[in-house]
Amino acid sequence: MQRLYDFDHPYYCMPANSWFTGSEEYHHQYKSASAFIEKFGQSDTDLNLVFRWDWTNLDADKVGTFYVWWIVQRKGFMVSAEMPVTAADEPLLAEWLRGRWLKLCELWMPISEKMPGAWMITYKISRFGSWDFYTTFTKEHPVDFLETLNKDVFKGDPSSTAIISAFPIPEEIAEKRRRDCIDPYAIWFMHERGRGNING
Repeated sequence: MQRLYDFDHPYYCMPANSWFTGSEEYHHQYKSASAFIEKFGQSDTDLNLVFRWDWTNLDADKVGTFYVWWIVQRKGFMVSAEMPVTAADEPLLAEWLRGRWLKLCELWMPISEKMPGAWMITYKISRFGSWDFYTTFTKEHPVDFLETLNKDVFKGDPSSTAIISAFPIPEEIAEKRRRDCIDPYAIWFMHERGRGNING
């Protein structure tokens, strides 16, 4: 859906444990996102169960701070880390977080399997100095949908598109919506591969 720096999480989480505030053993500071990934990128997702991240300073053009928290399950305590980040660090951190998200899905499998199989996505496209708004019903996850849209239609220019909202819906509703009408908002631009409908 949104990029990491576009999203402001509700509530908050305190760095490290409240009774060990300032301890380097429980709260790590890295000089950069790449330094964090080099040190922690291949960490075991069971031993270090990531449960939250935050990106402060939501302006993508400025330097912000990325926080991440995980539970050391074998020992039963929480650890956190922070590092300065810019918009250029977003793809690296998003890819790393994706693997941690899959671990959470695995742990919550009985619930995950019951999640809706389709999405209603509202997004906007920048053309000729103004925004056009569209809504579509698709089985594609919003993250993958936006990546495909940017790659195939806008040739890698993410500034041309943005997702406004994405709501999970039952797959049968999405299928019925596509069958019952020709939705002008659900038609994608024609391009080299010849796909004309984003719901394909």
